[in-house]
Amino acid sequence: MADNGDNNGRNGIYVAPDAAPPDRHPPLTTVGPIGWLRANLFSGLYNTLATIIMTLLVGWFVWEMLDWSVVHAQWGVVFNNLRQLFSGYYATSPSEGELWRIELVAGILVLLTGLGLGIWAGVARSAFIAVLVILAIVLGIPIIGARIPEPSVYTSLVEPIKTPKDFLFVGYEDQEVTITLDPLDNPADAETPYVGFLEKQSRAEWSTRSRAATKYQERVALETQLAESGELLPTLAAFSPNGRNAVMTGFADHAPLLWDVNDETAIRRFQAGHTAPITSLAYSASGDLVVTGSLDGSVIVWSVEFGRVELRLEGGHTGPVYSTVFSPDDTQVLSAGEDGELILWDVADGQISGQYQDESSDAYRVVFHPDGTLALSGHADGSVLVWDLDAGEVIEYLDEHNEEINGLAFNRQGDKALSASADGTLILWDIATGDDIQLFAGHTDAVLDVAFNRDGSRAVSGSADGTLIVWNVATGSIVRQFGEDKGAIESVGYSRNGQQIITGSADRTLTLWNANNGNLLVEYEGVWDDVGNETLRFYELDLAEYNLELTVRLQDAEGNVLDADGKPAEFTLSPGEDARAITLQLPDDGWYMVDIERNDAINGNRRNNRGYGWLIVDGIELYSVQESATRQREEEFGVPPADCNDTQVMVQCAQERDFRFEGTRTFEEFVSLQLSPFFARMDGTLLVGALLFFGGWALGKLGGQQRLLRRTVLTSWIVAFPVVFIILYGFNDSSVLPRVPTSFWGGFLLTMLLTFVGITASFPLGVGLALGRRSHLPVIKWICTFFIEVVRGVPLITILFMAKHIVPFFWSALASSDLMIPRMMVGLTLFSAAYLAENVRGGLQIVPKGQIEAAHALGMNPLYTTTFIVLPQALRAVIPAIMGQFISLFKDTSLVAALFVFDLVGIVQNIVTTEIYRPYKREAYIFIAIIYFIVSYVMSDASRRLEATGSGSVRN
Repeated sequence: MADNGDNNGRNGIYVAPDAAPPDRHPPLTTVGPIGWLRANLFSGLYNTLATIIMTLLVGWFVWEMLDWSVVHAQWGVVFNNLRQLFSGYYATSPSEGELWRIELVAGILVLLTGLGLGIWAGVARSAFIAVLVILAIVLGIPIIGARIPEPSVYTSLVEPIKTPKDFLFVGYEDQEVTITLDPLDNPADAETPYVGFLEKQSRAEWSTRSRAATKYQERVALETQLAESGELLPTLAAFSPNGRNAVMTGFADHAPLLWDVNDETAIRRFQAGHTAPITSLAYSASGDLVVTGSLDGSVIVWSVEFGRVELRLEGGHTGPVYSTVFSPDDTQVLSAGEDGELILWDVADGQISGQYQDESSDAYRVVFHPDGTLALSGHADGSVLVWDLDAGEVIEYLDEHNEEINGLAFNRQGDKALSASADGTLILWDIATGDDIQLFAGHTDAVLDVAFNRDGSRAVSGSADGTLIVWNVATGSIVRQFGEDKGAIESVGYSRNGQQIITGSADRTLTLWNANNGNLLVEYEGVWDDVGNETLRFYELDLAEYNLELTVRLQDAEGNVLDADGKPAEFTLSPGEDARAITLQLPDDGWYMVDIERNDAINGNRRNNRGYGWLIVDGIELYSVQESATRQREEEFGVPPADCNDTQVMVQCAQERDFRFEGTRTFEEFVSLQLSPFFARMDGTLLVGALLFFGGWALGKLGGQQRLLRRTVLTSWIVAFPVVFIILYGFNDSSVLPRVPTSFWGGFLLTMLLTFVGITASFPLGVGLALGRRSHLPVIKWICTFFIEVVRGVPLITILFMAKHIVPFFWSALASSDLMIPRMMVGLTLFSAAYLAENVRGGLQIVPKGQIEAAHALGMNPLYTTTFIVLPQALRAVIPAIMGQFISLFKDTSLVAALFVFDLVGIVQNIVTTEIYRPYKREAYIFIAIIYFIVSYVMSDASRRLEATGSGSVRN
C-alpha cells in the first residue's frame, strides 16, 4: 500500500517520485581535453609555470625555425643535389645512364615490402590517409608553384667603363617575358628595396656604391677627424693564395675591399661588419676566406666569394685586436691584442678553443707555424714569443729587439722566422734552437711589415719612410731597394710566384711592384681620392651625373632580333629618360639572348661615362648548373650559343650560382622557389613507389592464404639480396649491366646498404657470440668473450680505420679501392655483433633454468633446446635492445664519411665544400637529419608493433 510523501522514510518505505531526477554530469573541468590539461599540465603552481615557460620556449624555437626556413633558407642545396644525395656518384660512373638500376632495385624492394605486409601484417587506415595526403602535396605543390610568378631577375649592372654583358636564358614557347632597363640616375635609388635575384658578382654591388655617394661627406669628416687626432690606421694589403686578387682596407673603413690585380679594378666591396676601423687582415690558405680584426675587439671571418660575414668570433677580446691569422689547415684563427692576449678560435663553430696571455705588453703581431702546432707573437716591448698551442705555454723568449715588433713571418719550411721592429732592424731566427741567425740592417726608419717569398730565399720589408727592401735571406744582404717616394709602407706581401710584391701605404694607396727590378706596376687608387679621379670614382659616385645611352635587343640563339607586335624587340634609352620596358611572348622553346649595347661615342669615350643601370628580366627561371641538369637541358634545347664559363665572352647566363635572392621572401615565393622544385624532382618517383607498394599490398592481402604466394615471397626476399648486388655492381664487359665500382656508390643508397648488411650479418653472428660466451667449452667461451670485450673496448671509428688501413697491410689483395665499401661493411658488422651479443646474453639470462631441465627430461638435445625453448623467449625479451642497436648501427654508418667514403653524410660534406653551396651547410645538414630521424622512427615503430604482436610478447 502506497503511502504519501509525508510518511516516506518515517515508516521505512521509499516511494520513487513520478518524474526521474535530472541527469548529473561530472564538471567540465574534470573530463575531456580540459580535464586532461588540468590533471597533467596545470595541476599546481609549479606545474603551471613549467608548462607556460616550456610552451613559450618551444613556440619561440618553432617560430624561429619556420621563419628561417620559409624566409631565409636556400633549399636549392637539397633539390639541386637530390640525385647525389640518394645515389652518390653512381650517376657519374664510367657508364652513363645507369641510374635505372638503382630505380629497379628500389622498385623490387618496395614491391616485396608491400607483398610482405599484405600477407603477414597489415597497413593501418591512418597510413593510407597519410600516404594519400603526402602524394597530394607532392603532386600539387609543383602545379601551384608553376602558377606563382617568378621574382624579377636583376641580370646585369650596366657600368660606365666596363663593357656591358649580354644575358643568356632558356625560354619556352608562348612564355611571356618582360625586359626592363632602369637607369640609376637618382641618389634615392640607393634606398630602394630591391626584391628578387641579384647578380652576385662585384658589378652588382651598386647599392653599396650609391649609398657611399650619399655618405661621402660623412666619410670625409671622419677622415679629417682621425687625421687631426693622429689616429691613422694602416692600409692593409694581402695577396690571395691563388695570386689572382688582393685585398685592401681604407684606414677609417669597417669592411675589406677586393681588388683584381689584372684589370686594376675593385671586384667586390664587402658588406659592413665591424663597428670600428679594421686593424689586421689575413687570407685563409684556400683563399676562400679572409679574417679581420678591429679596434673594438671584434674578429670577423669573411667569405671572399660573396663579400659577406661568414662568422663572427665574439666574446674574446675586450680591447683592440692588432693581428689575425688563419691556421695552415684553415680550421682555426689566432688573434692577438691588448695586454699580450692571444685567442685561438675554432672556425667551424666560432668558439674559443685556446686562450693564451703574456701580460708584459700588447701583442702587435702573431703568425702560425706551417705545421699549426706553434705560433709566434711579437710584442710592444720588442720581445718575440714562441708558443706551444697544444700545451698553451711559451717555450721560447726571443728578446733581441729594443722596440715594438711590427712584423713577423715564418718561411714555408717553418725552420726560420723573421721579425721586424720599430728600431729599423730585422732578425732571422732559428726556431729549433731559438738563436738569432742574422741581423738585417738597412732601414733608417721603423720597419712596419715583413714577408717571405714562397721558397724562403727572399724577404721583403717596408718601413715608415716608404722604403721597400728585398733581402737575400741566406746572406742577409740587400738585393734591391726601392719605393722611397711613397708614404709609410704599412703592409707587404709576396705573390704566389714571387714575381710581384703588394704594399699598402699610409697615403691610402695599394701598390703592385715588380719584385725583380723594383718597378711600379700598378697603383690602385680612388677609394679615398678627391672627387674627379677617373679610376673608380667609388665613394665619389654622383648618380645625378648619369649620361649613358643604352640599346637593348632580344635575340634568338642565331642572333636574330625577335619581333614584337610587328616591330623589332628593341629600344634605346637616352640620358634623362625614365626606365623603359618591352614585353613579348617567346615564339619557340630554346635559348634567347638579351643584347646590351652602350653608345660610348655620345660622351666622347667611355672614360667620360657616368652612372649605372639595371637590366631586369621578368618571367624567366634561373637554371641549375648541375652536370645532369646541364646534360638534360642541352638534349632538350641544344648547346647554348655562348660559353657561360668563358671569362673572355661578355655573357651573363641565367645560372643559379651567379645570383642571390635579395629582400624578404614571401610564403608564395617560398612555395614557388623552394618547395615546388623539390617536389617536382621527386613526384614521379614517389608516385611509382606508392603504386608498387599498394599494388603489392593488395596482391598480398587477396592471396595471402595461398601457400604458393607465401613461399614465393619468402624465396624472393632471400634471392633479392644477391640479385640487388648483381644489378648494382654489374659485370665486366657487359653491355646491359656494365660494372659500376663500389667506389661510385654513395649517398642514401650506400647508407642503407651498409645498414642492411650490418643488420643481417651481425644478428646471427651476435646470437652465436652470445651463445658461445655461455658455452661450457672453455676454448669457445674464451674466444667469444675475448672478441666481445676487445671490440666493445674500442670506438667504432677505430674499427673502421683498421678496416681501411690495417687489413690491406695483412692482405694486399684487399687494398683495392673497389673493396673499400666491403671492408667498411665487415667493420660495421663485427662492431655491431659484439654489442648485439651482450643484448642477447641479457635475454638468455631471463629464461628459467627449470625450462631447460624440463626440455632435457623430455629427451630434447641441446640444439633443439636452444632453438625452440631458449632463443625464442630470450629474443622476445630483448626486442627493444636489439632494435636500439640496429638504429644505432644505422646512424653510426655516418662515421664512414671520416674515411672519405661518400655515404649520406659524406656526400653532403662534399657538396657543401663546393663554391656555390658553401654558405648553405645548415640547410643540407638539417635535411639529412630529417632523413635519419624518419628512418630511425620507422625502425622504432616497427619494433613497437612487433612487441605488440604475439611473436613479440613474452608469454607467461
